[in-house]
Amino acid sequence: MGGAKNCPETPRQKMIGMMYLVLTAMLALNVSKDILDGFTRVDSSLHSSIDATYGRNQKLYFEFKQANEENPEKTREMYAKAGELRRKSDSLYNYIQDFKVGIVKLADGPSMVDERTNSDPNGDPTRDITNKDNKDVTGQYTFIEVAEDGRPNGEHLKEAIGNYREFMCSLVREHDPQLEGQLSSLFSTADIYNKNDHKDEEWTHATFDEVPICASITLLTKIQNDIRACEGQVLKYLFDRTDAADLRVNKFEAHVIPDPSDYVMRGGRYRAKIILAAVDSTKTPDIFVEGTKLGPDGIYEVAATAPGPKTIKGYLTFLDNEGTVKEVPFEHSYTVGEPSVSISNKDLNVIYASYDNKYSVSVPGISSDKLKIIVEGGTLKDDKRGNIEVRPTVGVGSKVKIIVQANVAGDGKYVTMGTTEYDVKRLQIPEGFINYGGELLTGKVVAATLTSDRTTIAAAYPPEVLLKIDYVVVSFQTKINGQVKDSNGNKFSKDQINQIKKLKSGTPIKFQAVKFRPAKGGEEGFVKDFYIEL
Repeated sequence: MGGAKNCPETPRQKMIGMMYLVLTAMLALNVSKDILDGFTRVDSSLHSSIDATYGRNQKLYFEFKQANEENPEKTREMYAKAGELRRKSDSLYNYIQDFKVGIVKLADGPSMVDERTNSDPNGDPTRDITNKDNKDVTGQYTFIEVAEDGRPNGEHLKEAIGNYREFMCSLVREHDPQLEGQLSSLFSTADIYNKNDHKDEEWTHATFDEVPICASITLLTKIQNDIRACEGQVLKYLFDRTDAADLRVNKFEAHVIPDPSDYVMRGGRYRAKIILAAVDSTKTPDIFVEGTKLGPDGIYEVAATAPGPKTIKGYLTFLDNEGTVKEVPFEHSYTVGEPSVSISNKDLNVIYASYDNKYSVSVPGISSDKLKIIVEGGTLKDDKRGNIEVRPTVGVGSKVKIIVQANVAGDGKYVTMGTTEYDVKRLQIPEGFINYGGELLTGKVVAATLTSDRTTIAAAYPPEVLLKIDYVVVSFQTKINGQVKDSNGNKFSKDQINQIKKLKSGTPIKFQAVKFRPAKGGEEGFVKDFYIEL
């Protein structure tokens, strides 16, 4: 993937860095003329290194520009990042140059700086400083002199270096974390440990406080050198990434892309795009389906006349990099389904409490084993064949939500296909009947039927009610000619049977306090009183 692992990598750069470190150490012991002249020599060497690096960078920028002109699609993204790299590197480099000039003007005076600027071939007045031993002006410019926003210049410098560091790291972070770490270290503005005071010291104070001007200028030149060196390394990294994005393949596959789905309704049309994957976009394949060549857009379309699974077969031909004709077969399946629709009455979106409400769930084109049902506010029984039972666990007046998800792509990821909310309602109170061998009777009933062993009292719904719930009668009373007799169960008691056997035809019998409960458990209740006549 390109890119050296350390920005200042050349022997010359390493030697200059070592010289700077030695001089800095000696500076702490004695500020002699020889040491000050040593900083001047290091600064001069750094400028030579900057000039050489800048020249290499410009050459690489030019090559990058040519590559972008020849193949803009391949290089567009990285070339844009290279342009941003160039702008931000120049911006920080020039800012530091202005920072250096500001320090030198305080030391030698504006007129002398202007005179050197006009006479110096490079227009750089910071390379021949008169008062190079001045230890006050660097601190003055850094901590006392302020920018337009009122903040000290040193604060702006630290912020500018920090922003540049984060930008550079963001360019290489995804593919070269080692280079990112070295960039972060090289442009670090973290606190520096002061061995004399045994504590951390803020970066600008540790770097510029009471430092001779020649040392501070050399340090700033070193940062400029680091900018150009790392600019070149990151630029090469970006250029190499364009090669990484280039298409170099040794395997070819044909793909059928349905548009919009592999499921179509009878009477519609199935549409798909057939492509050759992992090839250079400049190589356009010829596509054949069932012996017929498709157009250059690769669109295949056929009428969906009969329901059921369908298969399309064909092959692609193309020229490889050596001009050899390659053939790649393909096969793809899709399904034609019958038109279907789901219609619900929103006014009747109810679910009954204390009852296993039954639902049938299906999604066109998706088998039931690829469906996932989620119930919020109730328990679920799912037979995985499209049939579910839901019993609310929330109270009457609340809502139960049923969510249907499907594994559409077959990759284990479920997509929500629909959600329905149901209002929880109480079950309709059943009615009372005479149950004779499974036949529900009302109205006129003969005495022999009532006293039969096959006869019970039932709580049920009349035929026009669609709910099918089994209830058990727990107890009931009969009232005949003002006399009330009890039964603990759903059959007549002996007293009730003896009483009924003595009755005349046409005698009314009132059934009251008929207590019931759902067979599968739930709230008990009472049916409305009802009458029969012998």
